[in-house]
Amino acid sequence: MLGKGRRRETVPVRLIGELSSKAERTYAVLARAKLGAGTVTAVPLENQCSSLVANAAHCNALLLLPPGTRTYESGASLPGLIIGRSTAAKRREPPA
Repeated sequence: MLGKGRRRETVPVRLIGELSSKAERTYAVLARAKLGAGTVTAVPLENQCSSLVANAAHCNALLLLPPGTRTYESGASLPGLIIGRSTAAKRREPPA
């Protein structure tokens, strides 16, 4: 049934780059995450346009920015949902 799946837990993710939140809502940011030295780091995808489905194929995490106007600097800890490796990501890394 739609909406009856298991709830995924967020994990702390260290941001690589800079992000700004949306004032009125939680903002989910497409990102590429990796585990290294016991820390999960994530780089937001450059283009966050929801109509670019191919771009989302390189995403393996969603960074969840809480409501409120704020800029997050590189190194900030954010809640993230690890959504697994995509088919495209298994074939090759996304362009820089």
